[in-house]
Amino acid sequence: MDAQMLARMGAGFTLEPQAPESREARTLKDLHAARTGLIKDRTRLRNRAQTEDITVLTRQSKA
Repeated sequence: MDAQMLARMGAGFTLEPQAPESREARTLKDLHAARTGLIKDRTRLRNRAQTEDITVLTRQSKA
């Protein structure tokens, strides 16, 4: 989008400028995303461990 279109959109919708996030807020957001990913990985691995029937796969997951 060009700047003129954005300016018209801002005027038409009476948009207010947003203050940039603080460094602490960005850090918390990044940490939250990382934690969520780790929880998903843990859940995936727990589910995999419960469904493994093949001995080789069981040994590999414990290594």
